[in-house]
Amino acid sequence: MDQDLFTDLRLSEEQRAAAWCRGCDVAVLAGAGSGKTATLVAHYLYLVAQGVDPRQVVAITFTERAGEEMRSRIRRQLLSQLERMTDPERRPEWLECYVAIDEAPIGTIHSLCARLLREHPAEVGLDPRFVVLEEGRTAALRAEAVERALAWAVREPSAAACFPLLGGPEGLRELLEVLLGRRLDVEEALARTPGDVLALWVSARCEWLTDVLDSAEWEEHVRALEDHRPLVPGDALDERRRAAICAVREARACVRAGDWGGALERLGAGLGAPGNVGTRQSWGGAAPEVRRHLRELYDLYTREIRRTVEPADPALDEELAGAWPAVIALFRQAVAQYRALKAEQQAVDFDDLEAGALRLLEEHPEVAAYHQGRIQAVLVDEFQDTNDRQRRLLEALLGAPAGHSDRLFIVGDAKQSIYRFRGADVTVFRSVEGQIRAAGGKVHYLARSYRAHAGLVGLLNRLLERVLGTEDDPRQLYRVPFAPLIADRSQARVQPPYIELHLGIGMTALEGREIAAAALARRLLRLHEEEGVAWGHVACLFRAMTNAPVYESAFEHAGIPYVTIAGTGFLDRPEVRDLLNALRALAAPEDDLALAGLLRSPGIGLSDASLYLLRWGKGDRPRPLATALGGDLSMLDAEERARAVRAAGILSDLAPLVGREPVAAVLKRFLDATNYLAILRLCPEGERAARNVAKLLGDAHRSGAVSVVEFLSYLQTLRDAAVREGEAPPEGGEAVQLMSVHKAKGLEFPVVVIADAGYEKRNTLPRALVHPRWGLLVAVSTAEGSERRTGLAHRLAYRDEQAMEDAEERRLLYVAATRASEKLLISGHASYGKSGLGLAGWADRIAAAIDEAVLHSARPADDREAALALWGGEISCTLYGSAWSVPAPERPQPAEAGPVERGEEVILAPLAAPCPASREAEPPLLPRAVWRIVPKRPTARPPSWVVGTLVHLGLRLWQPWDDPRLAAAMQARARQAGLTDPGQIGRAVRAALRLIRRFQESELYGRLKAAEHWHELSYCRRVDPWGRIDLLCHLPDGEWWIVDFKVNRLTSEASLETAVQEYAGQLERYRGAVRELLGAQARAFLCFMNYRGRTCVREIGTRM
Repeated sequence: MDQDLFTDLRLSEEQRAAAWCRGCDVAVLAGAGSGKTATLVAHYLYLVAQGVDPRQVVAITFTERAGEEMRSRIRRQLLSQLERMTDPERRPEWLECYVAIDEAPIGTIHSLCARLLREHPAEVGLDPRFVVLEEGRTAALRAEAVERALAWAVREPSAAACFPLLGGPEGLRELLEVLLGRRLDVEEALARTPGDVLALWVSARCEWLTDVLDSAEWEEHVRALEDHRPLVPGDALDERRRAAICAVREARACVRAGDWGGALERLGAGLGAPGNVGTRQSWGGAAPEVRRHLRELYDLYTREIRRTVEPADPALDEELAGAWPAVIALFRQAVAQYRALKAEQQAVDFDDLEAGALRLLEEHPEVAAYHQGRIQAVLVDEFQDTNDRQRRLLEALLGAPAGHSDRLFIVGDAKQSIYRFRGADVTVFRSVEGQIRAAGGKVHYLARSYRAHAGLVGLLNRLLERVLGTEDDPRQLYRVPFAPLIADRSQARVQPPYIELHLGIGMTALEGREIAAAALARRLLRLHEEEGVAWGHVACLFRAMTNAPVYESAFEHAGIPYVTIAGTGFLDRPEVRDLLNALRALAAPEDDLALAGLLRSPGIGLSDASLYLLRWGKGDRPRPLATALGGDLSMLDAEERARAVRAAGILSDLAPLVGREPVAAVLKRFLDATNYLAILRLCPEGERAARNVAKLLGDAHRSGAVSVVEFLSYLQTLRDAAVREGEAPPEGGEAVQLMSVHKAKGLEFPVVVIADAGYEKRNTLPRALVHPRWGLLVAVSTAEGSERRTGLAHRLAYRDEQAMEDAEERRLLYVAATRASEKLLISGHASYGKSGLGLAGWADRIAAAIDEAVLHSARPADDREAALALWGGEISCTLYGSAWSVPAPERPQPAEAGPVERGEEVILAPLAAPCPASREAEPPLLPRAVWRIVPKRPTARPPSWVVGTLVHLGLRLWQPWDDPRLAAAMQARARQAGLTDPGQIGRAVRAALRLIRRFQESELYGRLKAAEHWHELSYCRRVDPWGRIDLLCHLPDGEWWIVDFKVNRLTSEASLETAVQEYAGQLERYRGAVRELLGAQARAFLCFMNYRGRTCVREIGTRM
């Protein structure tokens, strides 16, 4: 074998031992940064050096990009071998291998499946010209299929009858989305009859309870109670001891006999809190220990059994089994609609590829035999992220189960299995590893990390061992034990400490997050300035991108360049919104909102004052903006009039092209006509904006869409389906990268920030679960729909689901932490409670792993800042209180933007830079909602923000407080906000109407009745970019009034004065906006609607 072939790979002894292994199945367990890709490439080259044709080696990677990188790496090694080759007789052999690499099956498992199906289209009845749907298009077609299925269900009596049980239209929509997303698993589960399903669910109860009662923890306490015997039998503690032992033993016997109810009855009767019974005379010094075991056994019963079983209703299992045929019919209808939509596009999705390839190999032995004879080896990277169907596919391709093919080489790390939401199952990897070991195959562990230095690796080993644990329970293969890493290098390139915690402490989660983000920005600036850390060497990793805007705002304020790689931030960028508004306006000029967005964008640059004049003109009735642009523009000044004329010309030229030319062509014409890209480059972060514009143009081109409406609907579906769509990445890596942990998989960065570490995933009861043993389980509601209750089987399956989710959360934290090569920063929010520092999410897990009391007891002096040294100073922790602040950085001001000449054209400088995105100003995609609020007691008060929302609705509608239509509108909005209890809805509506009545009985309302009024009026300007005015009025006498309404309860003069001072600055900003944008002086009023049971009005500022 040519040793030179492996020279460039610089293999370690453990890598070489794994790579040069043949003649048996091999599993390589590769720790983070241990060089698994190099090992995989080395094994591939080893097979080639042994004379195996590359076209007979199947190499499966997790992504297409990884596959292309692997192919390129192998090609480079073979090219180097050719260049070193001195033997002319062997050169043709290696040249043939080099050429064959282009045809070698290297890629994802889905590309392998597509290849098989295209080679054998007749056997599976598939046109070989099929296209594979990408993630976004798949989500769009599924969403449309669900809507069609719901429309069918409304017309189908048998399906409509189960609407109440399954949660109404919204519940059915959620259910069908889950079922379509896992349709291959669901199809197997739905093959059972209603009777079989119910029998399975009943047996699941006993199976679950058996697992609980037979667990090591229960057995430990029972045996301890049996071992502790009193000196004098018969006292109260002895009776409780014997009762507990008897309860557990009898419950185990009952559940084995199928008597579920009897088991619960015995546990409830025999287990309880021990109290303070047990005398020294009877027990000596053993009484406290006996009481401890009794207490812990009772706590186990309460936590694991009672809290799971009591909220569940076994009768609903029977009710759901009766509705099973309707569930099957609904699912079949959704699948049929989805197949029809795919057929229209001659497309298949990833599930179709897997199912089709598996069916091809299992149902056509001659096809399987043909491929089994050709394939000499199968190499699989990232095997921890496969599923059982993919395992079956590989075994069908090899013609033998794992461990017995002598041709399987898998590489992976169970601790990095984080794609469960896509169907990955870590137990598959662990089971196959066990099969290979049991069959005499080889299992290699790569423990040496070539990523992080020794100081960081040592800290991560200590920390992550406590996060993951070391116990390996064969009954819970999804719980992956920790395995330590060994650092290959000792020298660090940054200063210690190598792990830092930065915790922002606030009264609310948002306040804490904002403090934490600002503190992180300050720390990154110091690393950049003092230690020379490049911005492109920093990555902020999020568990969920929900709160990434908080960190984006902090970075913008600090002048730190950043790019959001994953999340929905791309579609929310101002430059992207401008162009989408332009497309909407071109497609539907009557859409005033879209046209207004276009006109006030930097591409046109009309001011808000001009928009107002266009809208209202000289009359008292609003006009469509499109009509106004084509009419008399004399009310505008010369500069604004030129912009309006230019906008009208662009609309006139481009509107006829909509629907006739591709969207990408229309968009390109708009960019050229407005010189939008040139204008963007005059603004702060102009290059970033230009990259995002180019990305949108590329997306439109790749979509091939001609209909603007279709393209916009597609983008909206991506947003609704939460498909990740990041911004365009910067060239040269000159920015801090914000991304999800999933997006960072396989990457590494010198400095990693686990951002928003206090985020905690909301535990919501899923509409449907597919349990590995119990099949499909659906959450159901009572027929009245006023209370959502869960069937017992679903509840038990949810317990297992939560355990698997918890295990994956721990693995996600492991993946995030091990992306760092030099330093790990943890940024999150916290709050103080009775027990000290309160943490949530990963921050809580990390604090528990650090396990130092000072972390929970320390407080920042004067509520500003406190620095803690943990683990003897190896980990630093800084707490930032609500009084902490960071000074505004000195940022270079952009040059004055004048006209830019280009040839004979003059590009008008923008009226203003694109306004930054703001959480306060950006309307939510959906109205704010209380998630499934069901009050714990009948007298529960409605949330105060819901009452405030109803009050603002009443003000906006401007109807008499006793008008029945107003109450009806409020009831509807309360339900939309998530209230479900009729009593709670009624209390919210009555509270809101009471405040509306007080206002309508006030003198202020009398003055405003005759005025023109505009409610919740948004504005944008250079200073204080975003704002929203509750009420702007134009009185008959010509005065302009601003009114801001407050519904918080004030009970004293002092609280009133405090509130006036708090909101005065806000009202002054509103006055400044009206003065700048309308050219009018306005009076400003604060209207407190809940001051000592009446309305109180205070004027802010002086009349000018």
